[in-house]
Amino acid sequence: MLSSSDFQRLKAAEASLERGDYCLCFNELKRIDNRDDTRVDALWWRLYSDSGLHAAAADVALAIQRRHPKELAWSSWRSNSFGQIGCYRSTEAS
Repeated sequence: MLSSSDFQRLKAAEASLERGDYCLCFNELKRIDNRDDTRVDALWWRLYSDSGLHAAAADVALAIQRRHPKELAWSSWRSNSFGQIGCYRSTEAS
């Protein structure tokens, strides 16, 4: 669970991403103390994906997928990231 300050930073990071301010989003995410929250993970993935860093987005999705193997969404996000860079890697091989 996020503390109130972490929650405010997450909201600020989301707002920054919506405005296309990737640097501010990155800086806000780095200031979040609780990095085990899936909302924080999802925003990291979106930041990397939206900014065109699809290999980094795939790495984030893989790390989350390993922590939460029963949540299939991360596998889909990872596949999407690999598709964006023109390759496909089966999630079963990992």
